[in-house]
Amino acid sequence: MHLDKFDLNLLVALDALLTEKHVTRAAEKLCVSQPAMSAALSRLRAYFDDQLLTKVGAGLELTPRAQELSGEVRDVIFRIRSTLRTEPTFDPSTGEREFRLLMSDYSASVFMPALTRSLLTDAPGVRCMIEHLAPDSLTRIDHGVAEFCITVEQRELLEETLIAETLSGAPLFEDDFVVVVDAASAAAEEPLTLDGLLARPYVEVRFSYAVFSVVETAIRQQRLALRPKLVMPGFTEAAGLISGTGMATIIPRQLARRIGPTFGLTTMEAPFPLPRLRETLIWHKRNDADPAHRWFRDYLLRVATGLNFSEGPAADRPRFASHGSAALA
Repeated sequence: MHLDKFDLNLLVALDALLTEKHVTRAAEKLCVSQPAMSAALSRLRAYFDDQLLTKVGAGLELTPRAQELSGEVRDVIFRIRSTLRTEPTFDPSTGEREFRLLMSDYSASVFMPALTRSLLTDAPGVRCMIEHLAPDSLTRIDHGVAEFCITVEQRELLEETLIAETLSGAPLFEDDFVVVVDAASAAAEEPLTLDGLLARPYVEVRFSYAVFSVVETAIRQQRLALRPKLVMPGFTEAAGLISGTGMATIIPRQLARRIGPTFGLTTMEAPFPLPRLRETLIWHKRNDADPAHRWFRDYLLRVATGLNFSEGPAADRPRFASHGSAALA
């Protein structure tokens, strides 16, 4: 193989093909015709002397050679794009940049209002695109589809191989959990007892079929016989179902503060111990050389430090972890 015989434009097509594993979708991603992408695949197969994509069942899968190439090609493409767009310095008062952040409904509710207010003043040219967390969120960070992910320190939700090899992270903020019930149904039930909670139908939060929230994991570890009536994919959705019923759910305190009045809910302290909710900011190490990325990362940490989580039990008030960036391992 000789580099002088390789059309470097094919790198972009190769990256799209290896990512999408589908000729038509790769063509759509690059806004080219399907015949043009098929021709690019033929040239790539000839150059590498490998099929790269082989038919398996109804779809296409990467060959072993393509699997070897995938990460390296993606990294090369990302570095080229980063080099072309990166300026030696970044001035937030005049610079323009868009960042894509992946986070839960909870993080969007308690963190984004403060971030948005600050950016309007400090960095008017910086734009944020917020997307919900998904099982492949860290893969999307690894692929360069998004710049940041805000998620919990919960190993079931984190792909540890990615964390150890390519991603870095820093603690962002902490919260605790409270039980929420319909305000009318709580009138004669202060304080909430374990028997009182067990008697209520319960709304469980589960992010996917096999991934439980921090709360549900703790409940299972303590072998508490709560009676799940419904399983919802997020804290906000779970809380919205409580209004006007005798059901209960457990959500982060700061989310309850924000949405409780809207849904007519009241908060009650859990009658059993629950872990704290620790949100972590995660990014890819290759962005460390990008001045704009570094600025925005530090800005996120500063905004988190300024959050006012002032309510809650005096002995167990939400607090902030130190913000020294460190690789997650």
